Amino acid sequence: MTERKSCLVLRSRRVLVLGVAVLAVLSLSFLECTAQDAQATVQLERPQWEIKVGDNLRSDRRPVVSSVAISADGERMAVVGDDHRIRIYTTADRELDFDIPLHRDWVREAVFHPTRPELYTAGDDGLIRRMSAAGKRMGDEFAKVGFPIRRLAIRTDGTLAAAGFNKKILILDDKGETIRTLEYPGGDVRALSFSPGGKYLAAGGRTGIVRMWDVETGSKLTDYGTDGDEPVRPVEAIAFSSDGRQLAVGGEDRVVRIWSIDEGQLERRLPQRAGAIRAIAFCGSDRLVESRTAAAGEHPLRVWDVASGTAETDLIGHTGTVCTLLFDGRTGQLISGGYDTTVRGWQISDKPRLSPAEREALRLSMQAKEEADR
Repeated sequence: MTERKSCLVLRSRRVLVLGVAVLAVLSLSFLECTAQDAQATVQLERPQWEIKVGDNLRSDRRPVVSSVAISADGERMAVVGDDHRIRIYTTADRELDFDIPLHRDWVREAVFHPTRPELYTAGDDGLIRRMSAAGKRMGDEFAKVGFPIRRLAIRTDGTLAAAGFNKKILILDDKGETIRTLEYPGGDVRALSFSPGGKYLAAGGRTGIVRMWDVETGSKLTDYGTDGDEPVRPVEAIAFSSDGRQLAVGGEDRVVRIWSIDEGQLERRLPQRAGAIRAIAFCGSDRLVESRTAAAGEHPLRVWDVASGTAETDLIGHTGTVCTLLFDGRTGQLISGGYDTTVRGWQISDKPRLSPAEREALRLSMQAKEEADR
């Protein structure tokens, strides 16, 4: 009798284990289908316009585009890259206005003055040059910093911040004089941005830390890192939201983290995808676009709904890594440029939005996919 009970118990356990295994397989299949449904929901879109940079030159080699900028009046667009040249296009018809070699090395960044028709450029030659946006004054030497400049940012009052392969971040006045020096831990600053109102300056780089300062006092306010026990990886891109209340951070760990400035806490972590993040841009108050390194072929930009953390659109067309993103609030266009030597424009602001129910369903689908990938 005892042996019979033991056999019944053993059979029951086997049935239970088999049932659990079947449920696990069914759950995995459900998650895979859900993930496929989530991917199918992401729409694909091609650019509205494209500029092939360098077509005006008689050369087989066209430049990598490292930065684009729009003038304060919205009439001109500056494009710079690794061929040491500054190009200015008219935004109305995207025709080349003028093209001049100003630097002796890779030009990493271009920014327009927020109120004056002036353009500032900087790069690996350690120089910041200033020129008229209309080309009437050709590139005087504004400042020489003594190290290769990777990032240049401009405040609402025209104050500049310059950083690069050095632990120093220089704050310069409108005469090119250094008025304050900040230090980033470990050096090698790869991302730099003033907040929209100019109150804060944030920087990220090789150490994986994003440090924020009060611009007026120069005092360190906080350091943002990763969430949890993940290893710190280099930061390549940061961006403030248009209201200055959020800071998006991305880099070689392939995750975009959105931090609350007021609370100092992680607000959202977008699902991890293949490829290191190279550029981030907020598009209005509710969308974020990110670019990543990828294998040969198309390099899509992904548009995210910030509130729900769901993917809306993949912008396809680039065939090389996109390393610069700029949102023009006047036109609602996203402008992108990178290693395929093109600049492209995408209409973002008037895209149809998901309903709350669709947004929640998509969020749950993306969450299920992320859990299945772990």
